[in-house]
Amino acid sequence: MTVRISTSAFYAQNTERLLEQQAQIARKQDQISSGVRVEKSSEDPLAFAAAQRAENSLMRINQYERNITFGETFLSEMEVVMEASGETMKQIKEKLIQANGGILSIEDRKIIANDLRGKLNEMISQANQKDTSGNYIFSGTSATTPAFSATTPFGYQGTPSPASGITFQVADGRTMDLSINGSDAYTDYAATGETYFEMVEQAISVLEDPSANLASSFSAIGSKMDRVFDNLQIARGRVGNKLEEMAALKTGFNIVKTELQKVINREVATDLTQTISDLAQADILLQASQKSFANVSKVSLFDYL
Repeated sequence: MTVRISTSAFYAQNTERLLEQQAQIARKQDQISSGVRVEKSSEDPLAFAAAQRAENSLMRINQYERNITFGETFLSEMEVVMEASGETMKQIKEKLIQANGGILSIEDRKIIANDLRGKLNEMISQANQKDTSGNYIFSGTSATTPAFSATTPFGYQGTPSPASGITFQVADGRTMDLSINGSDAYTDYAATGETYFEMVEQAISVLEDPSANLASSFSAIGSKMDRVFDNLQIARGRVGNKLEEMAALKTGFNIVKTELQKVINREVATDLTQTISDLAQADILLQASQKSFANVSKVSLFDYL
């Protein structure tokens, strides 16, 4: 049986085929320029869903990394202050040893007392140090309040333990307390409950009292100061541990991000080698179709009707 086809139907069918081939070429060109093979779920539901899950995981990790970067900055600033405070405490201890090392005149006592007053102000300034965001480092969540009063009895004014922590999420199901309670670092809670600043003030009072016995007074004060110095070193060690933990998390995240990116590339990214090959093949097919259509169009289909 002879199949008859009208000229209009012939042109319509061939035109539709040519348009489809052109659309395929345009799609391949878009995939090459954008680097994306699957842009919406309808194109490849399974691949699109897998890539979306990987993208969501990457977004969470990026947020965790931002939290960690903030934490590293905060803790690094805290560590610098603690190091400075430790050095100041050593200098104060040296002054006490100097004062207790021989017979001092009233004038000598005044000189050392004035030196200690300067160190006391230095210590209070360190304990009330602000971070780059303008928050008091040792005040916990009471970040706008100085950690310690600048006058006697130099009491702690920040958020008391155990609710003093500045906490951030650093991984799925994992949080980290970034703050160190200022009272834990600068107070002799194990014995007297006094702040280090009170102890320096006591030492100054002893020096300013000509009748005070330096040896017995400084022995008691020095013991308390030593305990606070130890507390400060313990707190500094905790900061160092947190920084090491954050560095380890970042290293782990880099590995996970690489694997997630591989998933995205595998599922929805353009395979340039294959796509360029497909594009070349589609272009050849389009040219052949166009040539064939042009040749056939020269012959009137009415000859076959």
